[in-house]
Amino acid sequence: PPYYQGYWLERPVGRAYLERLGKLIPKDVIVIWTGPVTRSLEIKEDDLERYATVIGRVPMLWDNTVYAHRNRYGYDPRHPHYLFDTFATKYPSTFPERTLGITYNWNISNPIALVGGINTADYLWNPDAYDPQRSLRDALAIVAGSNCVDDLLAFREAYYEIFDAVTANRIVENTSKLMAAERTLTQVYQRLSAKCDNREFVSALEGRLRYAQKLLTPVKTSLELIHHAHKSQLVDLNFKHGDWRRSSEGKWSCSVLDNAVEFSFPSRTRSFAGAYAQLSRHITVPKSPTGKYYLAFGVTDNYRNAGTPPRAWPGYMFKQVLVNGEVVWEDDVEGDEPIEQRVLQIIEVTDALKDEREAVIAFRAMDKRGVSNMSVRIQFSAPLITAGPFELLYRTVEIPGAPVLNVRKEISVLLRIRPTAIGRRQGLYIKMPPIQYFGYLHERGTVTLGIFINGKEYRVNSKTQLQAGRTYHIAFTYDGRRMRIFVNGRLEGERRTTGAIDDGHGNLFIGSYRNMAQPFEGEIEELKLFARCLSSNEIQTDATAQFALEVKAQSLPMGLIGWWRPAREKLIARDYSGNANDGSIYWRWGIQ
Repeated sequence: PPYYQGYWLERPVGRAYLERLGKLIPKDVIVIWTGPVTRSLEIKEDDLERYATVIGRVPMLWDNTVYAHRNRYGYDPRHPHYLFDTFATKYPSTFPERTLGITYNWNISNPIALVGGINTADYLWNPDAYDPQRSLRDALAIVAGSNCVDDLLAFREAYYEIFDAVTANRIVENTSKLMAAERTLTQVYQRLSAKCDNREFVSALEGRLRYAQKLLTPVKTSLELIHHAHKSQLVDLNFKHGDWRRSSEGKWSCSVLDNAVEFSFPSRTRSFAGAYAQLSRHITVPKSPTGKYYLAFGVTDNYRNAGTPPRAWPGYMFKQVLVNGEVVWEDDVEGDEPIEQRVLQIIEVTDALKDEREAVIAFRAMDKRGVSNMSVRIQFSAPLITAGPFELLYRTVEIPGAPVLNVRKEISVLLRIRPTAIGRRQGLYIKMPPIQYFGYLHERGTVTLGIFINGKEYRVNSKTQLQAGRTYHIAFTYDGRRMRIFVNGRLEGERRTTGAIDDGHGNLFIGSYRNMAQPFEGEIEELKLFARCLSSNEIQTDATAQFALEVKAQSLPMGLIGWWRPAREKLIARDYSGNANDGSIYWRWGIQ
């Protein structure tokens, strides 16, 4: 599509195109603009001025925000799903003078979108008197009947409870909330189905119910598998190991990363039906104690890039998993999954493996119809097969990036860890984006900890090679002049450097490093974070202290800003520092 939004002002090719367009076309030709992004929930004077300067005329706004889900966390361009949101787009006071007007875009034949259209019309009738909640209730009454309004609002609340949690790719603090939301969604739909006369509207609601249930499928499956107690036979399909074979037709490319495979197709390139790239390998099928087999993997694609979605082209590019040449799972890149966020898939492959001693597992990207210009990147990661159910999935803790965690001058990080496997890089912790401080377990078993100063990485390494099954106390300090690393209270490495740690407000992740293909295998019993440099004696005291399973009320050490341990309910990491920065634990795939 043409460069109709502000994103392209930051790209040389887009800016050059718009400047040339503005010079070549007649001055009375109107140029349409969607704002900073495709669905722009806020237009600022600076945005208007910059765009008008580049195109050499006053623009006209094409507003797509009727479809934007905006009331929970603001607009996230990766998740533009709408369900009865009030009108909330913000314009500057000078908007009438700086534009030629607005065209509001929505599909009026869709009864759910019609609610948004009525809401928008009510706002435009009298912006100063607009009451969002009253307007929403009136719009719902017009479309579905006044006797359905309260149930529709309850349906909306339950829908977003599921949507916001699952599309963020994490299990929230209390997973029972998601199950309760699904029950509410189903019950409310049944009531609406019985009393709403607008059958087209009811049919549209059923579509949202089915979509929410689809989002919950991997969550429910993983919870079901987690609670099985007995052992399973595991086939680790690590992409870095084993006899993987590549095959392809057409312009698809295939790259093997750190326990991930990436398939990509270039832009402005013609394809044909059946073009593909594939990575496959033979496995020996273990005997299953339950007769069941499951395949788990992470998957993501970059189609519909955040802020710059291309046209919807369903039915062309697909992600596929095959067993013995038969497709056991596939998904259109134009599907429902969140963009560029790795989604856990757990599928049962019992029928494909139950009578087999050997099998061929393949991961494939495929074009089913042929394209002329459709760039896409697909990634599969960390695949596993279990003969029997999973016992436990890898966990990563995500802690919101509170200001207190934005440590700049001095820092100390103390961990107690028990790795269960050595042989690949495993994340211990990382605060990003941008990266401020980090730590990981090296393939050799040594530990690397470090910080970023002025965008450059500075790290220090341990000498001890950790062994699987043993518990270690790891510590890192920086005082503005020197970094040090300790293992079990003993100094093992130091490096001189100066400067403030980079400024950043990203989240802190415990148990991963940069991406979900590098989870920690084992237990991180606790992590303590200090906004000061601890002395060698303080670190030795902490390392030799007997680890208490229960945290008792006590005077906290000076400078302690975070102290995380998994809570009993196993879905949150409690912060015992007094700052209440509890972390969400979301599940990864694999057996611990």
